Amino acid sequence: MCYTAVMINKEGLGERGLEALLALLDRHGDMNPDGYALATDNGLFLRTLDITRFEDFLCDNEEMLKKAQIVHFHFRNATSEVNEQNIHLWNIGGYYCSHNGVVFTHSRDVEKCDSLEYFRSVEDKIASENWQAIANDLPFTGVFMLSRADWRKIVVISSYKPIYVLNNASMTAFLSADIIIKQAKELYGIELSRDPMYHGTLKNAVLEIDVASGDYKIYKPVNANAVQEFKHPYLTYD
Repeated sequence: MCYTAVMINKEGLGERGLEALLALLDRHGDMNPDGYALATDNGLFLRTLDITRFEDFLCDNEEMLKKAQIVHFHFRNATSEVNEQNIHLWNIGGYYCSHNGVVFTHSRDVEKCDSLEYFRSVEDKIASENWQAIANDLPFTGVFMLSRADWRKIVVISSYKPIYVLNNASMTAFLSADIIIKQAKELYGIELSRDPMYHGTLKNAVLEIDVASGDYKIYKPVNANAVQEFKHPYLTYD
């Protein structure tokens, strides 16, 4: 079904953050063998069909990964044709875009990637950051993650599926599937907890994150709750 995540650490990913990334690749990479993509705020970028090339890229760029404050990645399990064009993290509307799930309105043509077709269909809304319009029409199941090309904003969109948010004192991770917290601690020494601020709230909604300030907005479909605004303590920049 794919796996996608955004990891944010204002002090840099560091050794532990890199270990968390490698742990997620170890857990989800083989189950999602149809494309691997990664982008960071300090200039790393790769889209490839070859998991060995992806692993070598991570190893060759360990120091830059440790210094990255934002890492956005995607592992693909294809429901359409497997090719380089259909690897996620397309730059559409000024955002790197990834998805885990199925887009109902674009899933009948197996030669086309439903996620890519959806992003193209709402490119004008992404470019104008009209998240309310996107929230009003969520014709998919799963989680979309978008990171602005200048890394000032992260947008997470959920439909019929929760967004998993884990954090520790310095890192926040938005995940399209849960990880086993106990296993992360025992195998990798990574202390994480589920973020109670989001528990049960990020479903059928659009979450817009201003990375610099730590301010958040949650957009829900019209006739649901109004836009909610708040500040997250882990992402506030002094």
